[in-house]
Amino acid sequence: MWYELSNISVEDKQACFDNLTEYIEKLRTEPELRNLFIEVTINCNEHCIHCGSNCGDIMAENTLTDNEILRMLVDLRNDLANAGKPLPFITITGGEPLVRPGILELMKKIHMLGYSWGMTSNGTLITPEVAKGLKEAGMFSIGLSLDGMRDTHEWFRQSKGSFETTLAGLDNLVREGFEHIMVTSVVHKRNINELDDLYALVKEHKITEWRITNIEPIGRALTNTELALTPDDYKYMIDYIIEKQADPGLNMWFTCNHYVGLEREYKVRPWFYFCRAGLQVASVQYNGIIGPCLDIERRKDQEYGNVRTDRILDVWENKFDVFRIHKEEKSSKCSVCEHKKNCMGGGYHTWNFDTNEPRICMLEMLGDKPIN
Repeated sequence: MWYELSNISVEDKQACFDNLTEYIEKLRTEPELRNLFIEVTINCNEHCIHCGSNCGDIMAENTLTDNEILRMLVDLRNDLANAGKPLPFITITGGEPLVRPGILELMKKIHMLGYSWGMTSNGTLITPEVAKGLKEAGMFSIGLSLDGMRDTHEWFRQSKGSFETTLAGLDNLVREGFEHIMVTSVVHKRNINELDDLYALVKEHKITEWRITNIEPIGRALTNTELALTPDDYKYMIDYIIEKQADPGLNMWFTCNHYVGLEREYKVRPWFYFCRAGLQVASVQYNGIIGPCLDIERRKDQEYGNVRTDRILDVWENKFDVFRIHKEEKSSKCSVCEHKKNCMGGGYHTWNFDTNEPRICMLEMLGDKPIN
């Protein structure tokens, strides 16, 4: 288990980060498209209070057709082959992907093109038949959301009955033999005291990967500030993750969103932090717009093309300039921070592009820096 690596010295940890820094510098000029997220719909059968994409019952215009999605992936496969580069992993997301008509047949065709793929889902629509269909379509991995015990989960997702249907979806995936099932829990003010109950629930349903993320000041959560965590909450959440690393039957880890300091990095996840948006990760929105990670604020100045008129590899190699700079040097706060080499201003999804400042500093919350 990676928590055993927490015993290495601070000097060795910094040496690891130095090597990572060299690699990131190379990615700024030679980006590697490792993961491509495809937003197949912005419709959703839930109406989550924190949703970063403001999904729900939406009459979206200009949604990509199956043929358009397949054509862009054929073009990408051919362009990458000509360049001698590997295919990215495809993550299908939304909205709720399973509300899109014909999604299983579409994914089967994408798999036949040679792509490995996974999905993010709320799990409520994964019946035994759907789980079997996902297996037949070649799905490698799936991430499902579980955001508290029954009352909290259903309030947070504004979806009555969703607690039981999500757990049923998990069980159907387990019975179908999927090995890579990850539960994601968004920790907020109303569920932070339910972590022990959630831990027991995840173990009961034979899930071996549990990702913890904090509620972020993005999307609908920007106007639901009462859900925000306090510094004490952040410390409790991180300490809880570190404590549970001793469980050999459960890979519990903190999300990729924030640097948490040298002493904690190896203890909270199996890699050192860096934001991969625009360096290893790109996305295609439901309407064909090519951009970075889908959690990042959607802005006209970060629409780098559209798959209806542009080829993904060309856009990937020649644009995304905002994500290949040292954003931390633009910040009056981050530019003078002793942690800037490792933190790099934190994740882009909580970066305020208008003020060039982070909306949240995890190190402040954890007490590594004084809170202004």
